[in-house]
Amino acid sequence: MATHLLIVDDEPTILTTLQKALQLEEYSVDVAGGVKVADEKLKKRSYDLCLFDLQLPAGDRHSLLAGLRQ
Repeated sequence: MATHLLIVDDEPTILTTLQKALQLEEYSVDVAGGVKVADEKLKKRSYDLCLFDLQLPAGDRHSLLAGLRQ
């Protein structure tokens, strides 16, 4: 069974680089360019690990963390 990861960052280059690198290591990787997209993805599936930028410009990081805990 593949490990499912979610990467949340507002920098497209970071998202693409991390996604490609982790997929080469055979991880299943989803990306989100902001908190709203991440929230939507978290409602649809669970992830084994979430990596996210602590300084996202829009959205409530605290609600994202609460979603992760659920």
